Amino acid sequence: MKLHKGLYGLKQSERRWYLTLAEYRLYGLKQSGRRWYLTLAEYLVELGFSRLESDWAVFKKTINGRLQMIGIYVDDLLIFAEEESEIASTIAELENKFKITKTEGGVVLFLGIHIHKTGYSFKLSQERLIDNIVNKLKNERLFITSTPMEENKKLIKEEKQSEEDKKFPYREILGSLLYLSNGTRPDISFAVGLLARFSSCYTKIHWESLLT
Repeated sequence: MKLHKGLYGLKQSERRWYLTLAEYRLYGLKQSGRRWYLTLAEYLVELGFSRLESDWAVFKKTINGRLQMIGIYVDDLLIFAEEESEIASTIAELENKFKITKTEGGVVLFLGIHIHKTGYSFKLSQERLIDNIVNKLKNERLFITSTPMEENKKLIKEEKQSEEDKKFPYREILGSLLYLSNGTRPDISFAVGLLARFSSCYTKIHWESLLT
């Protein structure tokens, strides 16, 4: 870290230890994320919100029997309320302290999840992620199956991998499927969890099981 140029002009006898304040972007320092969360959480409490003990990323507030909720993921926020005017009011209060980038017409994409509003219901999908996975596997033989995994599937952890085994993008595809299962496809969670046990020593057999 470079100090201010004015500090270089001190003589040896005049030099002292100095503390400097580093101003850096949110993702730059190890403690930045935590400090940002504490700053945001403190302000939300000032606005009358309270944090859920079951999920520290969710805050709620009730005014005249009307519920408002805010979901937080780092610096992305989802605001829920019964009326759009209530959402606008909360955004205005947040703008008093933070610089806000708003989405016009409601949220349609959040953390890679597409949100489709139909009447009073919402449909969540991750079509783009699925398309990306399929494109990465376009040179592989893929099969349509009725279940995420063959019933009573038995897989064994091998002690050694061949050089050919190491070429399979096993962890990359597995990571994408894990994110998919945590988002909108819980039906593949068991299969993905089972295959994740072999991420440190996978072979062609595990790779083919991942593809099917």
